[in-house]
Amino acid sequence: MLDENFDSLSARPQSAPKQSPDTDQFARVLDFTPDELRMNGRGMMSERQRQKYVKRGKTGAIVILVISTVIVLDYLYLLFFYPSERLSESFQTLLVYGSIVFGALYATSIYASILLLRQHMNPRVDQVTGQLDIAPSGRLLTIGDKKFILDAEQAYELRRVNIAGGRYTLYYFTSLLGNKLLSVEISES
Repeated sequence: MLDENFDSLSARPQSAPKQSPDTDQFARVLDFTPDELRMNGRGMMSERQRQKYVKRGKTGAIVILVISTVIVLDYLYLLFFYPSERLSESFQTLLVYGSIVFGALYATSIYASILLLRQHMNPRVDQVTGQLDIAPSGRLLTIGDKKFILDAEQAYELRRVNIAGGRYTLYYFTSLLGNKLLSVEISES
């Protein structure tokens, strides 16, 4: 479904002439306000941005925990409640050693969830300045060594803007889920 939507967006005719970018166009496409841009420039997130990304961080942490819990519960059922006379001795030994591995994986998933929540609860806003590059048929935005995944509509709209040769400052934060683009402005130098 997402691929179909993306294909339909990329198939749109590019008949409109490319416009010179301004901060208002970036704000409209990337959904930030002038106040949020100023706060991001000072290394802070607005309350609206924080709520948007904290919600995503909580969702990611919950997904990690639910999936790992289901796997561990299935394993524990097999280990303790499946009739042992149906299992070979070597498979029973494998289950015992496997419990150590699954325990470590479960502990790691809990740790990753805590890290994810911590990063989203108290995010640090970073910035990078340079030339923007958007993949011609994809959703990858690159500036310097930083990469950002855009949604299909953002990628389409930003491709319509003449960003070639300009210098921009992007404000973002990094989480376990990748770089999250907050705002962008035209750089003076």
